[in-house]
Amino acid sequence: LDLVTEPELAERLELDSAEFVAVDRVRSIVDGEPISFERSRIPALGPLRQLPERGLDGSLFAELRAVDLVPDHGEEWVELVRLDEQEAALLRREPGERFLRTRRCSRGARGTFVEHVESLLDPDRFRLRLRFGDQP
Repeated sequence: LDLVTEPELAERLELDSAEFVAVDRVRSIVDGEPISFERSRIPALGPLRQLPERGLDGSLFAELRAVDLVPDHGEEWVELVRLDEQEAALLRREPGERFLRTRRCSRGARGTFVEHVESLLDPDRFRLRLRFGDQP
């Protein structure tokens, strides 16, 4: 957890502020190897700004919901990439190994920025499922 400034991300998302709370996590299977690396960026507003000092107590979604930031819509991109040396070290893999990279930007019902997430996912552990059209 950290308070960061990322002007390029703010510009790409058309945000007024380039300050974000960074929530970076490596997830592993129980007693096993890492299977994902997730980099979340959320607005550095109100109580969220204090997350680096007080820590994440529970889920990030609960923290966002507590300040009325609820994802309503957004976009997600998925591509197959090769891990660079830093990513491979974090995930205890070999550089060049293939992983799924996802990028998702979530916004609230009125278009308010909620979260930007970039993830590297082990393709042996993760699948992509899309739904489209009107469904019950």
